[in-house]
Formats: sequence, C-alpha cells, structure tokens
Amino acid sequence: MRTIVCVEPGKLERREMPMPDASPGLVAVDIRAIGICGTDFHILEGTHPFLAYPRVMGHELSGVVVGGAASPDLAPGTSVVINPYLSCGHCVACRKGKPNCCATLKVLGVHIDGGMCERVLMPAENLYPAGDLSLRDAAMIEFQAIGAHAVRRSELARGDRVLVVGAGPIGVGAAIFARLAGGEVTLMDISEAETGTMKLSVSAVDLAQLAAEVAAVYEDSADDAGVTFVTSVPERLVVRADRDRLRQALANLVDNAVKYTPRGGRVDVEARQTGGAVSISVRDTGTGIAEHEIPRIWDRLYRGDQSRTTRGLGLGLSLVRASVEAQGGHVTVSSQPGLGSAFTITLPN
Repeated sequence: MRTIVCVEPGKLERREMPMPDASPGLVAVDIRAIGICGTDFHILEGTHPFLAYPRVMGHELSGVVVGGAASPDLAPGTSVVINPYLSCGHCVACRKGKPNCCATLKVLGVHIDGGMCERVLMPAENLYPAGDLSLRDAAMIEFQAIGAHAVRRSELARGDRVLVVGAGPIGVGAAIFARLAGGEVTLMDISEAETGTMKLSVSAVDLAQLAAEVAAVYEDSADDAGVTFVTSVPERLVVRADRDRLRQALANLVDNAVKYTPRGGRVDVEARQTGGAVSISVRDTGTGIAEHEIPRIWDRLYRGDQSRTTRGLGLGLSLVRASVEAQGGHVTVSSQPGLGSAFTITLPN
C-alpha cells in the first residue's frame, strides 16, 4: 500500500508497504481523509519531543470500514471517524474513565505509525460512525473534540465571560463550543498583534469605570488572600483604545499582582494623564522579579522562578504586551525582589 514516511527531520518519502493483515479484535479501515496538524509539522521539523524516526504521520483521520467488526454499526462500507488515542484499558486512569491520561497512551502518527497510508487496523472502540458527515469533515472531528472537551470540563455557565488564547483550529473550535454553551467569548491571537493584523474596536474608554470593573472581579480574591486592593483613577480620565483588550491587559496585570503579593501586602491601580499620553500602573508589594528575569518575562510560555509554584501557562504578559503595542502603546516594568513590582501601560492620547 502507498505510505508517506517521515524518514528523518526534513525528509518525506513515499514508500510501498505491505497491506496490513486482518487481526482478531481489530477493524480494517481504508483511509479516506487526513488532516495535517501542527504536530505533523513539528515531526517534520524535528522538534517533537516524543518521537522516534522513521514515522508514518497522521492522526486526524476518517475512513471506510473494510471488515473485522462484530457490531452492525461498523458494517463494511460504514464511514467512520477515527480516535487516534490508544489506551491500555487497565491502568488507574483508564479504570476511572480517563483514557486520555492512560499511563501507556499511544497516539497514531506520534508514538506508533499513523494514517498517512491506505489502510489501518483499529480497535472497534476507537471508531465512530460518521453519520451524515462527509469524510473530509469527519477527519476534522479529532481537533474539534479537543475544544468541546475543554468547554465541558470548564463547566461553563451561560453568560460566563470566556477568553480563548490562540486562533488556530483548536482555539476557534473551543470558541465555537463556548459560544454554543452560552459564553461571552473573546478570541485572541498574539500573532495578530505581532504581525499588525489585530482588529481593534477603538472608542473613548473611561478609565475610572474600567478600573472599577476590574476591581470588582479581583476584590474578593484579594480580600481572601489578605491583600489590600486600592484603585486611584481620576474621574473623567478618558483614553481612545480597544476597551475589551485594554480591560484584558489590565486584568492580567492585576491578577498577577494579587497572586504574587503575600498576606498583609498591597496592590494599587493608578492612572494619570501625562502630556499626550495616559499611563495606567499596577503596583504591588509582592515577591518581585529578579533583574536577570525581567527581559524574559514577556516571552511566550516563560515562567520565572517565583511563578513556578503557582498555576498558569506563562502566556499572560506576552498577551499584555502584544495587545498594548497593537494599540500604539507600550508596557514597562520596574521591580525589586522582595519589595514588589510596578507594571505601567502607556497609551497615546
């Protein structure tokens, strides 16, 4: 059968491989559509950490059943969606109904050869009738399911505000399912800001009102943490900006300030007009940032030494900077370990 093999990083070969023989307990499926994922690009580039070459890639798959299934739902000729995650069924995670956390999880196209070939053999429990879906659309179920699963686990309630970071296929899918669940969804992609393509909705923003909205979100958590939270923003101080994105940036800075300020500390939000610009500062008496780490805190996924005992992905500050710079502003920081930090957003006005 025709097969595409990633022989080594940067090298693909088309090879003729033996057609797999029928095997007890496995269903033969002829592949009809294959999605190309970021994982496949990482494999081709040689940057995937869990992979041995050569490898047949392909995990976003649909196909048609050839034979081998006991269930009439998987009769020959049935179009199916293929679940590429193969779990053991015996470990603690599998017994608790969490096969995605299987101790020996194998993913088609990553840990074992995948679907960039004419036929695969799969356990019946990894096949789902595609129903009215086209085979092309059925191949997109795998990555869409990730977003659906995330929304289900979030226990999203109607009216909840949702920020989805990253507008790739999975991010867009998560946003769609969050909206279907009744969430008020904002979708943000750092690359939009970095390439100058971010769409902005600029209006006159009342900073006192904006600060009050952010304060209302964080006052309770600050109180629970024993942190004094104070806002000091002049009335009628207005800046032209994208209100939602500015609120997200300010909320992110406040969230960090409260998170990294010990009990008995203080967080202040201040704003002022200076010449042709408006500055908004978030100051805390928290753990501070080591001087050698300051240049790196804006990098995606970077988390400093003080942050590694707390939850988070290390995306927040990169989002803040990207959003503010897209609006023609900039963000600065001053900090001393043990004394606290001050982050300042400056926007033209």
